[in-house]
Amino acid sequence: MSLRTLQRFMQTELAKARGPGATCYVADCAPGEELQVDYEQLGLVEDADSGTRRILHAFVCTAVHSRHCFVYPCWQETTESTIQALEATWEFFGGVFAGVIPDNLKAVVIKPDPIQPVFNEVFLEYSQARGFLIGPARVRRPQDKGRVENCVKYTQSDFFAGETWTHLDDWRQAAALWCREQAGQRKHGTTGRQPRLHFEEVEQQALLPKPLSTWDIPRWTTAKVGRDNRVRVDNAFYRITAGLIGEELRVRVDRTTVRLAHKHSIIHVFVRVEAHQTGGLPCSSEACAQDSIASRSPERLQAQAAQYGAAVAEVAQRLLGRGLWFSQVRKVLHLFKLCDLYGKSPVDSACAKLLAVDADDPVQVERVVKLGLETRVPAPVTKPAAAAAPGKYARDNHTWQKTPSLSQGEQHVI
Repeated sequence: MSLRTLQRFMQTELAKARGPGATCYVADCAPGEELQVDYEQLGLVEDADSGTRRILHAFVCTAVHSRHCFVYPCWQETTESTIQALEATWEFFGGVFAGVIPDNLKAVVIKPDPIQPVFNEVFLEYSQARGFLIGPARVRRPQDKGRVENCVKYTQSDFFAGETWTHLDDWRQAAALWCREQAGQRKHGTTGRQPRLHFEEVEQQALLPKPLSTWDIPRWTTAKVGRDNRVRVDNAFYRITAGLIGEELRVRVDRTTVRLAHKHSIIHVFVRVEAHQTGGLPCSSEACAQDSIASRSPERLQAQAAQYGAAVAEVAQRLLGRGLWFSQVRKVLHLFKLCDLYGKSPVDSACAKLLAVDADDPVQVERVVKLGLETRVPAPVTKPAAAAAPGKYARDNHTWQKTPSLSQGEQHVI
């Protein structure tokens, strides 16, 4: 027995039978309930805007009930292009479908799952804004969106073949005209009706209202809160509430607003400002102290010093009027810190005492406050009494000490 004969025997008797499985017909939904969408590559075309040959893609969608279709040519298959295509779709059909059935492209689905898929946050927000549900097909299960799969083949062979437009706008206008006049006027093999006429008579009035304005496509990113309680977004700064220094925030940016989220909740919504500008909340006392150094604002420091007392304000004015600007500002901030630590009145009194002797060093101010010298009244200075002059023949006490007596047998030798 040859090897090939054995292989044929094993394939016939033991291998699992291959071939198409049993076909299960899926009933059509109610009018306006489902819109099946898919991307396809039409082919390589000339792009007059860039001067190169590029692959032209097409966003194809089919109304499940009426089989009316819409084709939107584009260059990429991104989230932004998908949202733009759906905006054009609502305009073409005159309303919004209750549900959209896409495949698992990354522009829509981040993590495919038959039960709990993870959607792209921008597309999920768009679906909530327009009021439709997302029901992605299973991975490698094109039969879940079979209506649009048939339309993809029809679009490739009937619309794209032989066309030579070079501008994307020309492709889009030609595609919309083809959907209305040719694909929409043909007699569909399943329904037995013209898709456009069927849609206008039965399905169009069941759609949700058409959007009145184009949706502003946002962009999500992350930003870290700096030590000055500010967040940097697109080279612009936004001041937020204190207590989040070092935390990483989720940032949603659109044309007019900037939204900051912390731990899955929105904490601030700001009007977007130009690059290199600062927006957000008013400056807090802590942030003002930091900004006073960075922005070099002696006027702000002087106004803050006036709140602590006249003597403190005069010391601050002297310090700010000298050279080595940053060093002098830090001295003023140290003076403010003493006021917050020991109180306004003791520090102001200490500054007044030092000004009386033409001194203005914050270190000396701190020393005076710690020793309590700002409230101590100096004792009167008394002149000590003059000491009497010693006598002429005055001697020390040791001179008059008793001379020890001589023992017997000792002779006093002179």
